[in-house]
Amino acid sequence: MIRKYSAFDEDRLNALLWADKSDIVSVSRSKIADSNTLIHENEDGIQGFFSWEIIKQGYPLINHLYVFKKFRKDYSRKLWKLLVATLRMKGFKHTITTAGNGAAMNRLYRRRYNVEPFRVGMEDSYYYVPLR
Repeated sequence: MIRKYSAFDEDRLNALLWADKSDIVSVSRSKIADSNTLIHENEDGIQGFFSWEIIKQGYPLINHLYVFKKFRKDYSRKLWKLLVATLRMKGFKHTITTAGNGAAMNRLYRRRYNVEPFRVGMEDSYYYVPLR
């Protein structure tokens, strides 16, 4: 059965946000049906999904959540903006995202946020971490 979401899945989001972050290293990015994956569907089926990873590399990450996003061309930016606003209301200071748009985007993030691109396994996928 296809579900319609006017917003995100509140229960899944809260379960991750309020988990003991010392126990969370990463959440699977490979399984869309994972309980910690946020799924958005419409009448045409799954349009996009969010996956989460808290990077523990010795960086100062208190109250900082770094979000990886992946979406198809027809994905609704309205839903993404609502999610980001909710994260900020819950106390996360920075939500830095990208779909990996190449060198120009990397330079922009270095200047604007003082962060360094950190390449992860999937092609054209980056997390951004604070410069030391």
